[in-house]
Formats: sequence, structure tokens, C-alpha cells
Amino acid sequence: MSRTYSHLFGFRIFAGSMDELLARIGEMAAQEMAASITFVTANRLIKAHFFKKQAALLNSATLLIPQGRGITWVARRFAEPLTTFFSPADVSMNVLRGAIEHKQTLFFLGSRPDTILQAVTTLRKSFPEMRIVGSYHGHFKPERGEDIVSAIRKSAPSFLFVGMGFPKQENWIIQNQKAMPSTIAISVGNTFDLCAGITTRGPLWLRRRGLEGLSKAFRNPLRMGRFFWIIVLVFTVFWHKIFKKHRRK
Repeated sequence: MSRTYSHLFGFRIFAGSMDELLARIGEMAAQEMAASITFVTANRLIKAHFFKKQAALLNSATLLIPQGRGITWVARRFAEPLTTFFSPADVSMNVLRGAIEHKQTLFFLGSRPDTILQAVTTLRKSFPEMRIVGSYHGHFKPERGEDIVSAIRKSAPSFLFVGMGFPKQENWIIQNQKAMPSTIAISVGNTFDLCAGITTRGPLWLRRRGLEGLSKAFRNPLRMGRFFWIIVLVFTVFWHKIFKKHRRK
């Protein structure tokens, strides 16, 4: 059994394997507890270290899951190693399979109207036993917000997959979690787009190395600005290590 959590910049991040993660999520679902699960990349971690609003997003989550190779590098530098890293799509599909096995229900929220419909259609073909109790796109007008929350509350799904992109999806969960007392809300990023075939994942060799973000950056040059924060992260990590070492002396 691996260590359960690592602590990086004051944030408690899950440090186990996929099987241990699914077991933990399964325990929460069996207890019918309200919970929120989000993914933390190296980029999000360093921003949360410097900015209170970003920190609040991570602190609000019941469970923080490491995403990408960068955060495993940080964990090793602080002697808080992570067993592995995860992708929202992989975790989502595993949770979905577990929900089918335990006859638990799901609600999907996010992406564009046509995309979410295509994602649900595709998933129903692949998983005909899936018990989906509702879905709605993520481009709704503010006046529709209460109706959507009401629909989720009435259907009381075991799992709510929210795919609006970071940090919109996390903010939405924070604002509405009290209305979902027995639902586990999971931030799933672009998982619906992947299910619908609107976008594709990076090459397998990049995914295995936790570098899938590189392929996304090359497809969308606007994401290149994130590399600035990686430089800030590296500098901050070594500054912390040098400062703490000097202080111990």
C-alpha cells in the first residue's frame, strides 16, 4: 500500500495508485456523501501558491488528484513522492465503469449543446447499462442556472461529471455543491469533447510520460503562456529548498 497523500505547498494531494483512487471514490459513493474531486497540475499548483483565489479552488475540493508529469517532479523535489499521475478522461471512464457495476447514477454537465448530446450518444452505445439521469450543456445562460441545479438535486445522481474547463467548472461546483447533498462532483475537463470525437488526446507515448499538455499547447498556441508558470514553479521549488536548507543550518 502506497502513502495515501502528499503535501505540496500546503495542499493535500492524493498519492496512491489508480486502484486505490477508485477504492476511495467508491467509499465516498457508498456513504452517499457530498464531495468534489478536481485535478491539480503543476501549473495550477504554482498559481494556487501565489494567488488566494486559485488556492481557494483547490482547498474547496474533497480530493485533489495529481495530473501530469510536472507535479510528480515537484513531489520528488520535496520528498513527497506520488505513486503516479492521472488524466481526467481515464479517471472518468473508470468511475463510469464502477458506477455501472454498482448500479449508480450519473449526470453530465458541460461542453457545447451538440457536443454533450454526441458524447451521451457515444457513451450509451459503449455502455448500454449506464444509468444516466440527466445531461445539460455548459453554455447555458445565467437564468437557466437554477433550473439545472434543481434538475440535478431532484435526480440526485451518485456522480456529476462537470466539464467546463478549469477554473469555471470548479467555481460552479463550489457555488452549487450545497444543493447536491449526496452527489460526488468530478471536474472532468475536456472529457465530453473526447467522448464526442470533437478533439483527440495526444500520442500514447506523450500520455504515458505525463506530457499530454505539450500536444495541447502545439494545437493551441495560446496555451504556450502556461510555460511561463512552469519556469516560475521550478524557480520557486529550488528557492524553497535552498531557503529551508539554509534555515536548518
